[in-house]
Amino acid sequence: MGASYAGGRNLLVNNNAADLNALGLDALAYRDALNDEAFNRSLRPYPQYKSLNVGGAYPLGRYRREAVSLSLEKRAAAGLDVSFRYDLSKQRDDYAAGRQNYFNRDNEWSLSFTSPQRVGLTYVYNCRLGKGRHAWLFRTGGGISSMAGR
Repeated sequence: MGASYAGGRNLLVNNNAADLNALGLDALAYRDALNDEAFNRSLRPYPQYKSLNVGGAYPLGRYRREAVSLSLEKRAAAGLDVSFRYDLSKQRDDYAAGRQNYFNRDNEWSLSFTSPQRVGLTYVYNCRLGKGRHAWLFRTGGGISSMAGR
C-alpha cells in the first residue's frame, strides 16, 4: 500500500492557457464597439500587437496530483505467481482545458486526469526448464512428450 503527492507551479503553457494581450472582462461593457478593430486594440495591454504567441514557453501553469495504490502478491503452488494492483488517483490543473478567463486562474482549477482508477492483474507461470529441474515439452521423434527427471 502506498500514497503519493506531486505538484508543480510555473509550468510552461501554450497560447490556450496564456494570452498576454487578452481583453479584460470589464471590456464586455462596450459590447458592439469591440467590433471596431482600432477601439478593440486600444483596450489591450499591448495595443501595438493584435496577438502575442508565447510558443508553449510561458511559465503560468500549476497542477496537483494525489494517488493511493494497493498491491497484493501471492506465490502460489506449482510455479504460479499472481500479482494484483489497484490505483486511485486525482489530478487537477489550471491549463489542460484552455482558459475561459485569463485573469482569474482559480476559476480554471479543475479535474484533468482521464483515468482515475486503474486495476492490474499479472500472472507468471514458471515452466521449470533447465539444468537440475524437471524437463517438460522435450521433442522425441515426431511428437512432444512430457519427460520427468531428465
